[in-house]
Amino acid sequence: MAEMKGEIITFKVSEEEAEMIRKAAKEEGLSVSRYIRACTLRDRALSGDPVALRIVFDNFKEMMRDVFGGKVDKESLEKGKEARLPRTRKA
Repeated sequence: MAEMKGEIITFKVSEEEAEMIRKAAKEEGLSVSRYIRACTLRDRALSGDPVALRIVFDNFKEMMRDVFGGKVDKESLEKGKEARLPRTRKA
């Protein structure tokens, strides 16, 4: 289960920046809050921040549990991978 969010951070942006953030979040299918968290976590994880890496890993495990109905193991991941591979046509 995801960690309960309790902290609130507010900051000011220009109208142009706000629109850009809202548009990007919408394109990703995320709320503005989740989009900004994802961008921050991605950048910090890519720089090797261990806390960000743990959060990203925990979030990924939770997503995989949702996708595979609670079971996340090598067999389930392989089945999911096979289901998503494009079928090749034989000549």
